[in-house]
Formats: sequence, structure tokens, C-alpha cells
Amino acid sequence: PQIAEKEREPQIASGKAGRKPLLHVKGKGKQAIKKANADGGASTDDDGDDSEGEDASRDEEDRLAELGLVRDDRLAEIKSLLFRGLRCLKDLPANPLDDLIDKLGGPGAVAEMTGRKQRMVRRANGTGFALLSRMEGAGRTEGGMKDVNLHEKDAFMAGSKYIAIISEAASTGISLHADGRFQSSNRRRMHFTLELPWSAQAAVQQFGRSHRSNQQSAPIYRLLCTNCSGETRFAASAAKKLSTLGAILKGDRRAMGAGVALAEFDVETSYGKEAVDKLIRSVATAQPALAGQTPPAVQARTALAPEGDKEEFFAYARRVLCVMGILEKKVTGSGERFQSKLKGKKMEVKTFLNRLLILPVADQGTIFRYFEDTLDGLVAFARVM
Repeated sequence: PQIAEKEREPQIASGKAGRKPLLHVKGKGKQAIKKANADGGASTDDDGDDSEGEDASRDEEDRLAELGLVRDDRLAEIKSLLFRGLRCLKDLPANPLDDLIDKLGGPGAVAEMTGRKQRMVRRANGTGFALLSRMEGAGRTEGGMKDVNLHEKDAFMAGSKYIAIISEAASTGISLHADGRFQSSNRRRMHFTLELPWSAQAAVQQFGRSHRSNQQSAPIYRLLCTNCSGETRFAASAAKKLSTLGAILKGDRRAMGAGVALAEFDVETSYGKEAVDKLIRSVATAQPALAGQTPPAVQARTALAPEGDKEEFFAYARRVLCVMGILEKKVTGSGERFQSKLKGKKMEVKTFLNRLLILPVADQGTIFRYFEDTLDGLVAFARVM
């Protein structure tokens, strides 16, 4: 979602109405920090430390030798020049996770439960960030990252930290709910899922961190989904799984509430499967999927539509579905024709949405709008009948 920073940050940081925000993330920028550190570019000090860069260079040579490779001095010099230029840049954006923690009050206010060993922390004088060990920041010198995460969890549950950020490393085995045995039980949990996982089962596992037995209040869930059409695949899986979970726990698929809120994303239905089938036939034959249907306009000058909105939709859609591996072109004596590669089988909605992810974002939107229009038409017709 396109939400201005000044609008979204206070909602999370203020802890309104006695709530404790819990944010779930997937990407942590761990590899980027590790790479920058190895290349001597992690520190944002203006002075820099050439000895650190030399040590990193020697380590790199040792690694190459172990692999039986030879260092190319010319390429190494090009790489060195690039990193020197990088260190001269003053206004590069911070690692998103570290930037989020900083804006929410810093490590002293945010309990981080992830698998990374280091993080970028703003210096006390406010001038840039420094790379620090998470164990050092937690005041620990022994144990592993699991112990650091447990220490952070205890701080969150005790109420000394009002905000928690967890990744897949903390998706299982950690309880963050409003447990009546802990001091923070009077603050209702607000669980933000910033990145939907590939697996709906993994999504339910995440939700279980803040929704457990002996809770004094039920959590509030906020699932963030971008306007990228391909991401509907993840929202659809989560919606379907949440509806199933409600049926198992309460005997009513609407009982969990979240499944109802996500109902519009649940396209993995019989109507969704029929809509995919009609879309494929429609594009192959260059005829509207439903009577009276108007195909969407082609986005201006995308990678798969160089002529922009001047191009006829079905010619464009045929090319896109060939890229998706759904249609194939056959050249015959009477000309060329397009046919499905599914050999008489109907494509599952999940497969269609997965294939959609290989397209550029603008092309995803165009094809998904046609699918959505077809699905809405089928549902509307079924209601009338």
C-alpha cells in the first residue's frame, strides 16, 4: 500500500489504546549487511578504516584460493573504486529493517526476534549508523541468537519494550500474546504482517505467536498487501487457510473474522477456476470471455507492450500468455493460431497466479484485471440465477 511515512509511523509507535504492536517481516537485509561488512563498506564513518578493507581483501584472497580461483587485479581495482564511490554517497537509504527499528525508537524500545547476528544502529551523537552485534546490544556475551531472541521476548512480555519485530526465525515456539501471567497482559496485541509468506500454513503459524491460550484479549490482525497483482496469490492462500481454520476451531468458517475480511482475495474457488479457463479460451480465440465484456486497456509502453495503449488487447494478451507458458503459437497453411498448452486440462487458480509473478508489474495488473472482471461477471450471473 502506498502509505505516507508520516501517516503510518505514529500508528505503530504510539501504542494507542493500550496496544502492543507486533510486526512480522520476512526479508531482513542480512546478506546485504554481511556483504557490505566484508567489503569494508558497512561503517558509515566519513574517515573509514583502510586496515579493515585490507583485512577483508586478504580474507577474500584466502577464500578464492580454497576454491582454486585466481584473483583478477583489474577487476579487484574496479570493485575497490566502486566501493570508494559508494562510501562518498551521503544519503543512501538505510536497511529497511534497521530504519524501521530506528524510527520506532531504536533497539531500546523495540524487541527484535530474527536470525541475524548484526544490525545497523544509530550512533549516540545521531551521525549515521554503526554495525553492532545483536548480542552486544542485548547485553549478552554468551549463548547464541536463540538466547538473544528469548531475552528480547522476555523484555516484550515484561512490558519494558512495547514493540516487537519477528521474522521466520521466531515464527515458531515463541509466545507473544497477552498472557495473564505477564505484566504486559493489559495491552492488547496488534499484529502487523508486513510480508505475506509463500505458505498459508506459515501465515497461520505466524498468527499463532500472538493468539494463544490464556490470553486476556484477542489480537488485532493487520495484513499489508501491495497493489501488485501477483501478491494476490499469497493473500488468496492466507484467506482460504484462515477460513478453514475458523471451521476447524469454531465449526463456522466465518468465526475467525480474518477470513471474512480477506474474502475478496479468496479467488481459489470454483468460480475462480472457471474464470481462468474462460480467460485462456478468450485470449486464444480473441473473443471476450463473457458476452458484452470490454477487455482492459493495455498499459502504456510496458516491456511486453512496446506500442503501449495503441495495441489491441488480445494480440498483447496472447504474447503475455505465451510468456507465462499457457499458450503456444501454431503456424499452419491458413495462418497462425494460438492454443492452450494444458492439453484439455483446466489450470488451477494457484498455478495461474504463480505464473503471473514472472511478468513485469504493469503487465501483471493488466492480465489480472481481465481475470478479475471475468470472475466478477461469473459471480454476478450465479447470484442472479
